[in-house]
Amino acid sequence: MKLPLFFLFPALAAQSIIASSAFPGDRGRDLCTVTREDIWEREPKGFMDEFVRVDRDKVIGFALYTQQGGVMKMTAQLFPLKPGEDREVTLELKRGDRWEKRPPQRCSTQAGLPTFG
Repeated sequence: MKLPLFFLFPALAAQSIIASSAFPGDRGRDLCTVTREDIWEREPKGFMDEFVRVDRDKVIGFALYTQQGGVMKMTAQLFPLKPGEDREVTLELKRGDRWEKRPPQRCSTQAGLPTFG
């Protein structure tokens, strides 16, 4: 069976949008659109789309740390990163009068979660 191109194209476009969702397939269709990679390719559609578009020197939203047995672990939540943007985060600690860099950690997702421990 041959389908006209105008029937086939919308299906392919919809699949492309769903695939770039945090949850591919039908499950991700209606979920939050601000975590999809296409956020940078379209105009903002509301408060959340505007909220997550921060200046590139302010992409760390917040950090959470825990401490147990003299070991501190820190996780940083980043705002959505642009495609091709560096996904490496470096933690710097101030010890006395000097700053000490810890080994960088990579973010595996668009809104990265690097963990230092």
